[in-house]
Amino acid sequence: MGIVGNIAVVFCIILAVLGITFFIKTKEPSNNSYHFFAVPSIILAVFALCTSWMWLYYFCLYVSLPALFLSMISGYMAYRINASNKIIRVIIGLQIIAVILSILGALFFNII
Repeated sequence: MGIVGNIAVVFCIILAVLGITFFIKTKEPSNNSYHFFAVPSIILAVFALCTSWMWLYYFCLYVSLPALFLSMISGYMAYRINASNKIIRVIIGLQIIAVILSILGALFFNII
């Protein structure tokens, strides 16, 4: 993974952590904060989708699955703000495909 990938992952992790603390502090978040959760969730879901099949040296366990977990948390926060948006369906679809690729990769590398 290059420097751009590392910067993107660190940026999304920082946004997710800041978003979670913002969500905890404000009891009723507005629709303006929806993209604050949705955008990092999409970026982390795409990153997890691209790297979830790599079980070589347990790369998936240390890099891809934590990104998927953060994507799920951020996606859940966006879902609680606005459940009727179509971006939520895209996020959930990307997360499901990443999990399926992770399981198939684990079967291919004889992890399971």
